[in-house]
Amino acid sequence: MKQHVRLQIDTKNGAAPLAKKLGLNRNAVYVLVLDESGREKARLILAFKAPQTKIIAFLKQARHAAAAKGASGVDLLLRLLDDADAGIRYDAAQSLSRLGPNARQATSKLTTLLKDRAGRPSVAWQAAIALKKIGPPAKDALAALTAVLEEPRADVALRQQAAFAMVAIDPKGKTVLPALITALETTKSLVRFGVVIALDNLGPAAKPAEKALRSALPRTSGQVATRIQHVLRNLSGS
Repeated sequence: MKQHVRLQIDTKNGAAPLAKKLGLNRNAVYVLVLDESGREKARLILAFKAPQTKIIAFLKQARHAAAAKGASGVDLLLRLLDDADAGIRYDAAQSLSRLGPNARQATSKLTTLLKDRAGRPSVAWQAAIALKKIGPPAKDALAALTAVLEEPRADVALRQQAAFAMVAIDPKGKTVLPALITALETTKSLVRFGVVIALDNLGPAAKPAEKALRSALPRTSGQVATRIQHVLRNLSGS
């Protein structure tokens, strides 16, 4: 009996009914692990034209996981977060992100990966996205995400994702607001822009940041200033 089948699907730029039913995006490679009844057990999302070695590595891990009694799809992806290949770690974090809160048991390992700056975009960047998708169940990651936001030498895109993840995990802002308000003082406009978007995502819960936003406005310009004005208008009516 065959252990694997390879399919190539034309998604019609994402519009094909089958693509929507299976949750497939265009220009991507998916490696699916099925149980004995044919139901999906785990999925790894790879970059388009991913090297065969990455697919083989995933299948090897899948066989190990299948041998473990009660192993789940999340268990398999957790194994891949420890892989020596940064690309595999990135893809595993990306695959976990699509599971949302169902990937909560990956919070600890994803938090550790916030220090993994390999690749561009980095593994840490994808780990922050996965934590954001997990949401409130990932509250144990807040301290590490705050540290990333406050890290001057960290990549701007990573610091932005850290801010987005913080408000997704703490939607009432009770824990993260002080750090976000402090981050408005950063000299990097794109980091400040990310913080303003994060505050906007908080909605009325960002009211305590209103004074700091007004203070930051004269020191900003362009899209950052426009977004601050947008947030202030919303807060003034809250």
